[in-house]
Amino acid sequence: GSALYHLSLWARPPGGLAIAWDRRWPGDAVRGGELQSGAFRFAGELVHSQLPPWDASGVRPAYLAALHGFGWLGDLLSAPGAAFYNAGEWTRHWLDQCDAWSETAWRPDVLAERLVAWTEHFTSIARDDEFRRRLIASYTRQAHHLNRVAVKAAPGLPRFGALRGLVIAWTALDHATRRERALERFMKEVDAQILPDGGHIERSGHAQFIALRHLIDVRDALLAAN
Repeated sequence: GSALYHLSLWARPPGGLAIAWDRRWPGDAVRGGELQSGAFRFAGELVHSQLPPWDASGVRPAYLAALHGFGWLGDLLSAPGAAFYNAGEWTRHWLDQCDAWSETAWRPDVLAERLVAWTEHFTSIARDDEFRRRLIASYTRQAHHLNRVAVKAAPGLPRFGALRGLVIAWTALDHATRRERALERFMKEVDAQILPDGGHIERSGHAQFIALRHLIDVRDALLAAN
């Protein structure tokens, strides 16, 4: 969390992301409408707020992890009205409030989820040049941090998700050498977590769904980059 460490993450950001996904996971318009109305419901808890409650008190860490992971962007963007405006403004608000390291927001699996969501919906949230530059600069710093900590994520799906995010981030930043290294680490985790019969090692329907989704995300990012 020190200024010196934050400085160590600096790297010249590219002018844009190297991939644009044509296929996106379908969002939940009903949930997006709830977000539009200020009802932020995550991990079984509900907080009413005009803006995303990044530092909400009295909620479980799982709530903050889901909020900071931005996995809800697709839901918000599927809602009618000012959803596109809010998607960009809420991302800008996150940069204002949370761009420095914090324990939950910068946890490897949470950070990876956020980078994947920003990659998937980049053209929807980065709608002016100044904000686009700022977003890519933050994206680049976060990718460098994730490069250091992805393998330290909790075993199981958190580590699987962190490495998936790392592959996608380096693909989006068009860094071939780091992408290949990240992909090698990801495939080692695939071998460790996916059993010969194709099932996830947790033997859970939920884990199977999440693991398959992560694999599809990596595949689609690599296809988008040819």
